[in-house]
Amino acid sequence: MDVSYLSAYYANTVFGSSFIIKYDTRKYADDNADVVINLSEGTEYDFFWSLSDGQTGRHTTDNGENLVITTSSPDIYTLSILWTTGVKFDRIHGADDPWGKCWLEIISWGDFVWEYLGHAFQDFYNLKISPSDVPTISPTTNVDFKYCFSNIGTEVFPRKFTFGGAQSLYATFSKTAWVTFPTLDYTGITYFSSTWLSCRELTDADLVDAKDATDIRYVFRDCWKLKHGPIRCTDKVTYSRMLYAYCYKLTSYEYLELRNSTNIDYLFYHCRELTEHRMLDTRNVQYGKFAFNNNRKVEKFPLFDLRNLINGDAIFSNNSGTLTIPEYQFESATSLSSAFNYNIEVTEIKIYTPVVVNISYIFALCYSVTSLDGCEFPLAENCKQAFYKCRHLIDFDFRTLNLKAATDLEEAFDLQRFNTDNPLSTQRYSELLVWLEANNPNDNVPLGAGVAKYNNSAVDARNSLINRGWTILDGGLGE
Repeated sequence: MDVSYLSAYYANTVFGSSFIIKYDTRKYADDNADVVINLSEGTEYDFFWSLSDGQTGRHTTDNGENLVITTSSPDIYTLSILWTTGVKFDRIHGADDPWGKCWLEIISWGDFVWEYLGHAFQDFYNLKISPSDVPTISPTTNVDFKYCFSNIGTEVFPRKFTFGGAQSLYATFSKTAWVTFPTLDYTGITYFSSTWLSCRELTDADLVDAKDATDIRYVFRDCWKLKHGPIRCTDKVTYSRMLYAYCYKLTSYEYLELRNSTNIDYLFYHCRELTEHRMLDTRNVQYGKFAFNNNRKVEKFPLFDLRNLINGDAIFSNNSGTLTIPEYQFESATSLSSAFNYNIEVTEIKIYTPVVVNISYIFALCYSVTSLDGCEFPLAENCKQAFYKCRHLIDFDFRTLNLKAATDLEEAFDLQRFNTDNPLSTQRYSELLVWLEANNPNDNVPLGAGVAKYNNSAVDARNSLINRGWTILDGGLGE
């Protein structure tokens, strides 16, 4: 049917509600006056269009050739994609679209049933969306919203927006400049990974009721100004890695049901304004690297259930304001490198670690700790700088830690923070050397004790270790 003689208004009246956008051809650097709609390669389209300068036409393609309308001069135009029975226009391809910057506004979504919106408006950074009109999303199709609104310029998002049969919102709203975000209906959405990733101006977001979510990885990562963590989930969640990482201003969050989440790596990484944590069900967590790292204002952490944790590297490190550490039961942990590194106010630490192999840097820079009573590391091999600069452990009996499997003790017993601090006492260091010679069968082990000295009771033991290839750096023989 030829509609070339119809005006935009009449065509829209006859054929029904249209998809209407405002388009600025002046955004081209080369003064190109074309209106170009980037379509999906390999996709069939058949639709009528009308431009505000009076041009009309029909675009039919089996392979997704772009719609190109030549105008007389660069200007702002209104383009209508006309709806009629049998029209084939269910997707736009915005990814790497050189014309995306020309889109200024979606005025109306029309009567189309949208079935694919993946990358549709990605990086359309001048685009604004009418807060009063919403698209009709197919309720029976798993509509792709991947990167759909990523890095667009709209200031307000419509509260009535629904996602139809979609199951994933991967990076859907990432990198936008929104300050607030409304509550939407997320029924049926299982995959939330990166949904609001790097929304660095986002300050307040209404509740995200992720009742069907199984994956909440990276959802609000790099939302630097976010004050309250809005996502609420159930025990359906199995992945929650980096959920609130780099949310520097976060002060509170909705309850997270993490009972079946196995990976919480970087969960609250660098949440510097948090003052307390809720008691989270972490019984099945296996990976928790950096999970609570740099939560520097949290004075006391809850007694999280970490019995199944395997890798807890740096899990509680850099928490300079923490005063007490609960008696965590790391029954399964094999690596706790830097786990409590730079907890500078903590005075006592007692943890259960029967199978841990890597404790490098575990208590390094814990300047105030005076006791590790109750700790044992019978299988620990890598103990490099484990107690580095723990300046108040100079009279601690390190034999009680049972380091019989250690293969690396480099700078482990260098306890001085400043040159004016005392090193490990001669008596305790001598006892340690004798114990290691008798109980640690490993050869070629590096051992560093700063300027700590040993007495005559340890001379034979120290020589025996050196004969077994140990490299020992200390302050030499003392009185």
